[in-house]
Amino acid sequence: MNRQPSALRAAQFYDRFGPFLLAALAAVIMALVLFAGGGAGLSNNGDFGRVMSTNSLDYAESTGSFVYEDTFRMVFQGDPAGAKLWNLLFNLDNTAAYPSIHLVFVRASLAGNLALNALTGQSLDTYHIQVLGLIYLLCYAGLLLLLFRSFRLPSLWCDLLVKLAVLFVLCDEGYITYFNSLYSEPVQMLGLLAMAVFGPRLLTRRGSLGWNAGWYFLACVVYGWSKFINLPVAALCALGMGAVLFLRSEKKHRKWLCGGAVACVAVLGAVYLSLPGWMDYETNYNAVFYGVLKDTTPEQTDQYLSDLGLPDYMAEYANSNYYMDRVAPARESEQFKADFSQVSKFDLLFFYLSHPGYYLEKLDVAMAHTGFIRPYYLSNLDATHPRLTFAGRFGGWSWLRGQLPVNTWLAAGLITAAGCWALWRAVAGRKGAGKDKLSAALLALTVLGSMAYQFLMPTVTNGEGDLAKHMFAFAQFIDLLLLLVLAWLGYRLSTAERVLRPAAVLAGSTAGVLLLLLAVPAGISLIRAQLPHNTLETGAYVQLGAWEGKPLLWQAAEQQEDGTWLLLAAEPVDQRAFDQDGDFGSSRWSDSDLRAWLNGDFLTAAFDQSEREMLATGSHRVLLSITDRDLADSGFNDFFAFHVPAYSDRGMEEAVAMDCTDTVRLPDIGLMASLSRQGLLSGAPCWMDTPYFNNGSMVRILGTDGYFYMRDAADTWGVRPVIALDAAGFAGSGSVGDPFVPTT
Repeated sequence: MNRQPSALRAAQFYDRFGPFLLAALAAVIMALVLFAGGGAGLSNNGDFGRVMSTNSLDYAESTGSFVYEDTFRMVFQGDPAGAKLWNLLFNLDNTAAYPSIHLVFVRASLAGNLALNALTGQSLDTYHIQVLGLIYLLCYAGLLLLLFRSFRLPSLWCDLLVKLAVLFVLCDEGYITYFNSLYSEPVQMLGLLAMAVFGPRLLTRRGSLGWNAGWYFLACVVYGWSKFINLPVAALCALGMGAVLFLRSEKKHRKWLCGGAVACVAVLGAVYLSLPGWMDYETNYNAVFYGVLKDTTPEQTDQYLSDLGLPDYMAEYANSNYYMDRVAPARESEQFKADFSQVSKFDLLFFYLSHPGYYLEKLDVAMAHTGFIRPYYLSNLDATHPRLTFAGRFGGWSWLRGQLPVNTWLAAGLITAAGCWALWRAVAGRKGAGKDKLSAALLALTVLGSMAYQFLMPTVTNGEGDLAKHMFAFAQFIDLLLLLVLAWLGYRLSTAERVLRPAAVLAGSTAGVLLLLLAVPAGISLIRAQLPHNTLETGAYVQLGAWEGKPLLWQAAEQQEDGTWLLLAAEPVDQRAFDQDGDFGSSRWSDSDLRAWLNGDFLTAAFDQSEREMLATGSHRVLLSITDRDLADSGFNDFFAFHVPAYSDRGMEEAVAMDCTDTVRLPDIGLMASLSRQGLLSGAPCWMDTPYFNNGSMVRILGTDGYFYMRDAADTWGVRPVIALDAAGFAGSGSVGDPFVPTT
């Protein structure tokens, strides 16, 4: 008997067991992210309340915002025990306030917690959010199993590489930590992934047509119902696939398939009609005052209010969101409600379409916020870790995505075009029949329409509040298209006659592209730093003073009105806390430990007498948090800074602030944002003097990845001082290797 070649046996083993092993690997990765080392999830920023109030949940011992907590309390109502159980799992009395399909998953987790508590002897009212995370994990792993069984590239190794890339992207902690939370994003993720699984199964006729179609239309319902902004996209996907199935299926199946698509759209329409009025009113408020009227001049504010048919007294609420303290008079005014209630989502869309240039400016901001798949203002870890800490367990794609230019028009356009081309070729083929080409065109248009909606509408419907989170759906589409392009490349390499070792070519070319995209910006910055300067200008380097025996290198950041230059330390001079007052420290610069140290011990030790004479002592404006509003010398508004550096300082001029006089200070967010817009923001992570607006302890920082975050003042972070230099002459060329040295 001849033994089968080892390669053939390996291929047979892979075909039979590979999808199961890969799905199991996905489950293990997700379990390690969610449950290992104390667990990981997402902290509550206030959105949990709407889910808890409709699902008989309450806080156990809440640690407040900015830390992940995993234990809550189930609230039993009624008597006897049977009534309590029924009310907990099936009562719909409060769901009209937030009628999301998310309720199904949360109620399943309530039942799971009851079973867990009965088995382990815990108090029956204990709710562990990990049970919900496990439900999502099992659903996600099951969908990945179906995905891996739905396609097989001709080359085993290319197929394995593509499927490992799927795990690398879709099992990233930026996605998975949502599972241990009460946000509705996990349901959205499941819905979209299910559409991406059952759509191709329908097109390739894998499995039962009826079952696949039923699951696809159910996935559309889940996707649309998970977040109400998704309803039009879900309807479009149902109708688009329904039209494709009508073209490609036998006549006896067409009426059932079309009926399924129509029923799906009808359900989505019923969901839309059930939306609570409070949600529409609050999002409209944010869309107008923190969208249309954000960062507008007084003249623009008046004009835009008139264009929307709103009275001019509302101008005072420009640059506000619905939840700010200064909006309280508007929230409580019946006159305001009556005047404002006339504005609809269609009015907002018409406004932007009639102001295309202004709309494009807004879309530039939206595009810049599509680089993240994790919310920067939510923590993954509990109170035993510094607040707002990411887990760092399986976050390679999260990090890589933040460094790649996926949040640019060019990259998004290329990825979308390549993905639609790959979809076209996969469905139509080279010499496909007319109906295949028409099907491919319909699918491509469905994808384009869905992505266009997810990109264009968040600003229209909700303004710029939580913009990165509202662009999450668009980012998901981009990631799925990237994986589709990679799979298509793997297929083309596998079937090309002249390509030897297609898997090696696929892996090498992918790694080469990624390295090139990462290396080019770093190379440009390195070259820029080496360029000479004829005079002191932004980006030039200056050497002045010394710290712990090493000369201090400074980057020229900005020339002030009095002619002095603000210099930012190129690297941290120390790792120190901003302030250590209380458990978390104080974000108030005026009384901070770091201010006292910089203008005391550091100033004295780093500069000799002649050097100190070159430093100008001057007044500068420092923003305040809401807890220090009473200390303000200027401004009236809260400061909602973004994490994308180039857009992070908008609204500084009207934010509450106090004047401080210093010789040595920290950079503020405006200085750092200005450097970013000029392509000059570099160097190690560091503190700024700008507080996070909504508490008295958090301070803005430059993160290790080049984005802006916030940390408690008591945490240890890099210190890159800022000084104002008043000098007439310099020696040197101003490059990083030959910095200017003041001569007078």
